[in-house]
Amino acid sequence: MTRLVALRPDQAEVRVVQEAWRVHADKAAALEAKGERHQWEAKGEYEAAAAEGASERMIAERVGKSGPHIHYLLTMVSRSEAEVEDLSFAEAYAKAKGGAHVGRNTGDNEWYTPAAYIAAAVAVMGGIDLDPASTAEANEVVGAVKFFAEKDNSLQQSWQGRVWLNPPYARPLIDNFCAKLTEEYAAGNVTQAITLTNNATETGWFHALAEVGAAICFPRHRVKFWHPGKESATPLQGQACVYFGEDIPAFRREFLQFGFLAVL
Repeated sequence: MTRLVALRPDQAEVRVVQEAWRVHADKAAALEAKGERHQWEAKGEYEAAAAEGASERMIAERVGKSGPHIHYLLTMVSRSEAEVEDLSFAEAYAKAKGGAHVGRNTGDNEWYTPAAYIAAAVAVMGGIDLDPASTAEANEVVGAVKFFAEKDNSLQQSWQGRVWLNPPYARPLIDNFCAKLTEEYAAGNVTQAITLTNNATETGWFHALAEVGAAICFPRHRVKFWHPGKESATPLQGQACVYFGEDIPAFRREFLQFGFLAVL
């Protein structure tokens, strides 16, 4: 077992880890300079730099690009998905620039849950006592006994009972909301819960949900979110619903209509 805590900052192993993201960023910048044909490869190198722990700002400063440019590249569909959808690099970039509902999103968090998912959640839990990330308009569909809007500072409130959570997708808000849910569930304050998030399995917040939840549904289609003042938004990636509670058979019965399930 590698014991990283035993390494001193002046040791080569630590320096290599610290420099790895810069190598990927430099390679990405070189590939971008070669033009359109190399853009997908450049995107992969930017993703590798991010995976090594570099923030979008750090990468942007390293390669002399704008922060939004790096953000758009990191929110783009994968190469394989682009090929399936017959998207060129430019089209995929434009789609990302449009601000769709994705895991690295730092923009509009106001996208609401379709009624079918709410109906399934109610059938599983018997009702929804709290939606901690909502609005009055969204709650017309969710029908929670109580909801917290942005002004209510939900993370400072007590969460109780059966919870539906479609969290804000911007970071670090999504990390904080997922952490809050797992803490309240572990404390016994939340008795059941279902979350709707992107299937961002590489993130810490997704693993936090999976480690405490009982089952996950991966919908076969991307969820089409809605908003009363905007066109419906179809995300660039798939979603996942994580169930917290003891009635896995009910979750399976209701959510199999959307996609396959994995019991945790």
